[in-house]
Amino acid sequence: MNLFEPANTVALASVCAGVSIALLQFYFGKRHERFVNTLRIIDHLEDRNMLSIRHHVHEIMERAKAQNYDFEKLSDDDRARLSNVAKLFGLIGLLSRRNSIDRSIIYPGWARNVCVTFERLEPYFAWRETLPGGRALNGDFKWLARRVRRYYR
Repeated sequence: MNLFEPANTVALASVCAGVSIALLQFYFGKRHERFVNTLRIIDHLEDRNMLSIRHHVHEIMERAKAQNYDFEKLSDDDRARLSNVAKLFGLIGLLSRRNSIDRSIIYPGWARNVCVTFERLEPYFAWRETLPGGRALNGDFKWLARRVRRYYR
């Protein structure tokens, strides 16, 4: 079999073109996915309910401090609010680790909020770690807070 025969050359060129097209589709598909994920995260961050919850974290943590950080004494709604904020920032951390969001948009815009919220929630995370499955709640959030710190300070 001679690779330089016209039929083999055409077949080889077709295979190369097909592989190139597949790689381009994969690349642009990943870019599109990152873009869509970034927009969805921004929608969640700027959602009216989430903004309200994020602004009330300090108040909730002050009530918890008055109870010696006995989070069982907080209302179910307050604990749910703290969990929702932690889950959102944890999701951002997870997507960021996987390079599934555009960090150059998310990090500078929300670095301060990520860092301040993480610091405020540290007693909550310590309490959650005593519960089954509680550690998973803060791992990606903690990773994100370390990553964005350079944008905040």
